[in-house]
Amino acid sequence: MAAEYTITHDKGTTFKFHALYKSSTGEAIDLAGQSGRMQVRRSPDDTQLTLFITGSGVTSGGSTGEFSVGAGVGGTGGITLNGSNSGAAGTTGGIYIEFDAVSSSFLPTGRMFYDFELVNGEEVTRVFPESKRILLYKRKMIPRLPFT
Repeated sequence: MAAEYTITHDKGTTFKFHALYKSSTGEAIDLAGQSGRMQVRRSPDDTQLTLFITGSGVTSGGSTGEFSVGAGVGGTGGITLNGSNSGAAGTTGGIYIEFDAVSSSFLPTGRMFYDFELVNGEEVTRVFPESKRILLYKRKMIPRLPFT
């Protein structure tokens, strides 16, 4: 069952996101035995990635901002399924996603699109619907100092 999320994140800061995956009756769905993956792109049809996150790590585009599948620069973080809002295991249906500030700083500024999928053997479930997969990265603003 898909949910709708528009996420706004400040570029160059650590990203942490937590959601509960529930059935249509509101019961948390046990994600044991599954893996999660998230791909971030400039547009839904772009072949280049700006970020790829799995349960085993994070890959970014480094100084170029984009990379092809299988390439990129390693970062820290990942996806924890059945995770709490702090990333610890033990919350049925919990999806916790985190990536580091350095990986975040490599992301191009502007609107990005993401896919988050659950994988269970050969079965792949897209958790967020295509039309609602928007991830916004804002530029860090440097405050203006008054002249004296």
